[in-house]
Amino acid sequence: MIVSEKIYLKLGEALFIAQKVEYILYGIASHMGHLEEAKKDWRFAKITAKDFLSDDPEKRSLRTATLGRLYKLFGERLGISSLPFDLFVKERNFFAHEFFRALSRNANEAEYLKRLADFIGLSTLTEKALRGLLSELMEAAAKKEGRESEFKIQPEDKLNRNYYKAFVALHLHEQGQIQLPQLNGLPPPQSKI
Repeated sequence: MIVSEKIYLKLGEALFIAQKVEYILYGIASHMGHLEEAKKDWRFAKITAKDFLSDDPEKRSLRTATLGRLYKLFGERLGISSLPFDLFVKERNFFAHEFFRALSRNANEAEYLKRLADFIGLSTLTEKALRGLLSELMEAAAKKEGRESEFKIQPEDKLNRNYYKAFVALHLHEQGQIQLPQLNGLPPPQSKI
């Protein structure tokens, strides 16, 4: 099977952005080892932010949790358990683990280029939402530690916080806790991964 350069370029871009999302989520999770959810998985109960950022091979086993595991443990608590994030996880797993097999069965390049482009867009939105969450957490930590003057919200933080709030709103709608006006009359979606 001959794969075009376009596919390789888009797949590389897609996996790069997906890893950025995973890195941000893992970074957030590394600060949550004290939570009940984290205590269910030894990797999170023991990992520190310093361990997560370390290149030390001995710390590698602490950084082996999958995106799905991170999401399962912390998605509900962080308010990101919503259809967009579910779709991100599903598509990330497809491109990371199943893409070659699917492409070899059906070499419709245009179809896969479109799916890759859609995933890149979704990954970009997901990254912004997680950066918004991270900004919220950093501000809360600064307030808790009396260092509010050291924390300055940037315009990009404000925008990213809106993406995060949109993920949370979708999550609350799916849980039946709120009704979004533009979705009025539609039942909450049922497609969890």
